[in-house]
Amino acid sequence: IYTLENWGGVMHTKLFRPLKVGGIGTLSHRVVLAPLTRNRASEPGLAPTFLSVQYYRQRASRGGLLITEATHISPESLAYPSTPGIWSAEQVEGWKRVTSAVRAKGGFLICQLWHTGRVAHPDYSDHPCNGNKYPTCVSASDVPIVNRHGKPGNTVTYRGIKPHAVPRPLDSNHDIPRLCRDYKLAAQMAKDAGFAGVELHAAHGYLIDQFLNDGTNRRTDEYGGSVQNRCRLLTEVLDAVFEVWPRDRVGVRLSPHEAPSGGNTYYGCKDANPDLVYQHAIQTLDRQNLAYLLLTEPRWVGKHDDSPESDPGFQMPL
Repeated sequence: IYTLENWGGVMHTKLFRPLKVGGIGTLSHRVVLAPLTRNRASEPGLAPTFLSVQYYRQRASRGGLLITEATHISPESLAYPSTPGIWSAEQVEGWKRVTSAVRAKGGFLICQLWHTGRVAHPDYSDHPCNGNKYPTCVSASDVPIVNRHGKPGNTVTYRGIKPHAVPRPLDSNHDIPRLCRDYKLAAQMAKDAGFAGVELHAAHGYLIDQFLNDGTNRRTDEYGGSVQNRCRLLTEVLDAVFEVWPRDRVGVRLSPHEAPSGGNTYYGCKDANPDLVYQHAIQTLDRQNLAYLLLTEPRWVGKHDDSPESDPGFQMPL
């Protein structure tokens, strides 16, 4: 524990040693701002506002790395009120003000690219940013989110609390190629907005994670079945992003789960053998020469946030 009396000691730890992060740049320290959903985007444009500029400026430092809140790649991803996107000119202009504020303080800002998949409720289809062009609530298969009692879980919409719906499986001939184009467009918009790089959100029970896990992916085509097939969407989306960004300025986030005798799962996203699928995913990513791989701690369980000492996950060895 560091106090005012012994704070000088922390400056000599690895926490404050420089670290090169691919082509993004060399960090002057290793205190990184993790993605934090904030529900503060403008309506109806879902663009960053002056509050976003202030928020990221306050947290920027010379040589420091910040990752944005999860940012929708298209209206199809909308699943929470007032969360920002990165597909429109209005959104790009808003993000330009944010990236400029972070650069002015010498920091690096990464845009986290997000598609929520089945977490989105169909009600979001008629958001003014969408206008029913992109029907929301899609996934690998028609497996809805249920609670531990097997009943539909609830989610927040602009019309209040609603039960999760049965998602529409993405068609491999039309939907998935279009999805990859959406990711490519978002990646280009992020570059236009002045970000230092992008992070592909493939974790926490959202769309790409829904393809990885066999509890949510029951497909029999080239995107389902074997771990190689279930990782296919991850690699195809990355290939689309690589058409815009150098590999060493792209990161990926994964969330291995179900640690023995504890640990977390996300939106009911489960797998019969999570170690196998995430091992394959990580080995595949290791060959991509990425800027970084961000892993969510699998032993963490959110219900113990107010009392970490009672969290069984943190009693497990690393």
